[in-house]
Amino acid sequence: MPHMHKFKIIYTATFHLEPKSAVHAWLALPINSFGQQIVKTSLNFTPLRADQNSNDNTIIHTSLQEPGITKLTATIDATLKQYAVQVKNLNYLHHKKIVNAYTKNESFLEKTKQLKSLATKIKHESRDNLHALHMAFEHTVNSFSYCYPVQQRGVKKLQFDNLKGDCGEYTSFFVTLCRAMGIPARPSTGFVVSTKGKLLEHAWASVYVPGYGWCDIDTQYAALEQDIRQATEKYFLIRSDYRIAFSNGYNLPLHPTIPLDFSYSYWQQQYLPMSRKTVQVLQPIVFASRGKVKFSDTLLIK
Repeated sequence: MPHMHKFKIIYTATFHLEPKSAVHAWLALPINSFGQQIVKTSLNFTPLRADQNSNDNTIIHTSLQEPGITKLTATIDATLKQYAVQVKNLNYLHHKKIVNAYTKNESFLEKTKQLKSLATKIKHESRDNLHALHMAFEHTVNSFSYCYPVQQRGVKKLQFDNLKGDCGEYTSFFVTLCRAMGIPARPSTGFVVSTKGKLLEHAWASVYVPGYGWCDIDTQYAALEQDIRQATEKYFLIRSDYRIAFSNGYNLPLHPTIPLDFSYSYWQQQYLPMSRKTVQVLQPIVFASRGKVKFSDTLLIK
């Protein structure tokens, strides 16, 4: 039986605006999925707009122009679930739209020549899609070494003879390898949470499993285990801890786009890929500012 636990997650972003300063902010709100049920979301402000995109994200936008301190708070009541998926094969015959949407080539998930060659080799050696998925999992777990911070993100930036990166790069490589084999996959970003109130920012892969939906495969956490058997038992189509995803996929659109007289240098200093139209991930907020602005945020679990 799956294990479930109720959490109250309180996210607060604090902005201190100097006179003549202004802020545009975008906040991702978690949605229902196989591993999480969002019971209620409460905001202490009224968003100017809310958008849902093709990766199943809800992104809200607001702006601040009054000088002084403003706190934006989102309180999320969620039931998070541990689970293990029991599946004998992955058949996508009746899921053409899912396959088309989540096997495509895109920024940070680039199907390079080397990666496509590896995908072809795995498919040739595998018995079926499920076996190919586990072979890709095993290859990623055994080939990567952890490195942080990452200054240049994306599969095309990786050196295949010396794979290094943080949880985001583990995830990008594995997701793209799955996509190159025709298996729909996407990154998820959020937090691993404990019943004792501890939090850890994290990224992992989600693979579409017919009959279940999007299910976890965590290659970076798996790499911490002593052997691939233990890694499989804890992190291959299994959620052995509690976690909440705030955003899914990469290249998330920002609506409205960032005005030309606003800066997003804060996020550039954090090595978060971002433009005036998109951001790689939302975990769970980004902002752009004009003038002098101080920013801090907190995330509490109860």
